[in-house]
Amino acid sequence: MRTPALFLLRLLLVLGPLTACAAGPSLEQRGEVTAAPGDSRHLTIGSAGFTESDLLAQMYALLLEQAGYRTSLITVANRE
Repeated sequence: MRTPALFLLRLLLVLGPLTACAAGPSLEQRGEVTAAPGDSRHLTIGSAGFTESDLLAQMYALLLEQAGYRTSLITVANRE
């Protein structure tokens, strides 16, 4: 039979580090950007070079184009 105190201790040991990972400031709050300022309405979508990945990339491109973004597709070489 498990005691509630032991369960709570285990729960804290598992969830404690996870909440610490999410507590940092976001890039927007620190004033940092991931790319230089420029044309933020043009996106490049990459696929992994196999059928399912190519299909998902094309679907994302179509959705983003309907939302007003310009897109371009690139295929990354196989990892093998």
